[in-house]
Amino acid sequence: MSTEVLKYPRPIRVLSKANLLASWLNSRDSTKKSGAPGLDKVTARSYASKLDFNINNLAWRIREGHFHFSKLRPNPIPKPGQAKDRVICIPTVEDRLVQRTMAAYFHKSKLFPIYNEVSFGFIPEVGTKKALSEVLNLRREFDHVFETDISAFFDTIDRDMLISKVRRVLGKHSLVPLLEQVIKKEIKETRECSKKKLENLGIMAGKGLRQGMPLSPMLANLALAEFDAAVLRRGIRMVRYADDIVVFATTKRSALEAGRFVQERLEALGHSIPQIGNDSKTRVATKFEPFQFLGREIIFSEREGDFVQRVPKSKISKMKSAILDLSDLQRLLEDNTTFPDVSNKITQKAASFIASYSDAHNAMHVENEMKIARVEALKKIYSQVFGQSAMDAVNSKHLQFLGLKVPSMETGDFEYTY
Repeated sequence: MSTEVLKYPRPIRVLSKANLLASWLNSRDSTKKSGAPGLDKVTARSYASKLDFNINNLAWRIREGHFHFSKLRPNPIPKPGQAKDRVICIPTVEDRLVQRTMAAYFHKSKLFPIYNEVSFGFIPEVGTKKALSEVLNLRREFDHVFETDISAFFDTIDRDMLISKVRRVLGKHSLVPLLEQVIKKEIKETRECSKKKLENLGIMAGKGLRQGMPLSPMLANLALAEFDAAVLRRGIRMVRYADDIVVFATTKRSALEAGRFVQERLEALGHSIPQIGNDSKTRVATKFEPFQFLGREIIFSEREGDFVQRVPKSKISKMKSAILDLSDLQRLLEDNTTFPDVSNKITQKAASFIASYSDAHNAMHVENEMKIARVEALKKIYSQVFGQSAMDAVNSKHLQFLGLKVPSMETGDFEYTY
């Protein structure tokens, strides 16, 4: 019998069959929008086809101490306009289920000290809209803003420090061994994602918390719980969403002083922020000067006589590129993707961007641009299959029939004159 089993009880009640089933029914894996398979190649649809057996078997393995999380499947995603990929780590369907059940328990019980007035990311019933609302309210109150983000945040989290925090908060709780497994979990090296490539991307074995696991956001907030507490004790007015940080102050001097405090407290935890500068992610915005937060630009609108949040041109361009990147025919053929599948994926991608920025001041402009990008992506696929000359011969009515008619501009605030 392992020392782990001797030291901790087994999580029979938290990870019971009833709780696992409830988590499954509340997850996207139970819908048509299920996530990708992990290393075992088991899809959510396949898992669901024998759901009762699979959950019974999973609950039994947890009860008997035979369950362990698998390694993560790497999924490199090209970043538009950048040379380096972004690697999303994909757990197996079963591992996702267990982690979601654990996350639901921890958020309901609020055992971790991650709920406070300055942290808005990955907290149930908080999210981006409340974070942006708080930022706008504070911007109206303060003339100066120190903005920054934590460099390679997830990849620089100190595992030993995080495990110590988990043990200190939870003691002999039955979920501690599984949480430690999550913190230590590594990516399975593949031909597309070799050890060297991962290291070039800043992902080092034995260091950091892998993104893509359902528990990663909560554990990342725990890693910064002491930082949040120090900021609050100092009386600094801050909004933090994961690694994005904005600090508000009455003068430029006090903004810089608050920024230095933020930097020092983060460095004590093994993190860093970029050097301050006009072209840096770390800068001070003065009265009425725009700044960015969560992909939005916070700007004073003379037309509205108030501060508003809008999606900047650069962000819109990146979103359009992300949609157009889905129309690479060679890649689609290599992946055995059918046209209906990619058409749905392109449409869902555009709809997702529209929904994400529906509260922006220029939401109608964003919606129109995403619809245009969707049409351009589909046209690109048709052109690659049938040839550009064939597409040029298609009349307006037939384009509309094929869903390839560029939407006309609707009334709304499309201009960037504020």
